[in-house]
Amino acid sequence: MKTQNYIEKNEVQILDLFQEVFKQKITTEFWEWRFKNNVLNEILIKLMWDESNLIGHYGACPVEFLINDSVHKAALSLTTMTHSNYGGQNIFPSLASDLYKYMIENSLFSRTLQTV
Repeated sequence: MKTQNYIEKNEVQILDLFQEVFKQKITTEFWEWRFKNNVLNEILIKLMWDESNLIGHYGACPVEFLINDSVHKAALSLTTMTHSNYGGQNIFPSLASDLYKYMIENSLFSRTLQTV
């Protein structure tokens, strides 16, 4: 299994995984509104693959908070999905850890607001 950042055209697999996990469809337009069209213009999605099969997804929405007249970058957790055949394999913690590390390394997440 390998983890990677979202790239263009992963939407098809993401929408398929959403339907498998939540037993309902979402439209591409809704997905783009939720993950791609944000004010900070940053896509925060980590994906886990088993060969060419998408088995895990963790996405967040970048935001900025004003705390004591200082702007801090953070992220709101959005959709977490693990394919039903891969439960219990720590996919979510792995994806979350990778995403948080990516955000810190790319200055997309203020260290003072890190999760525990």
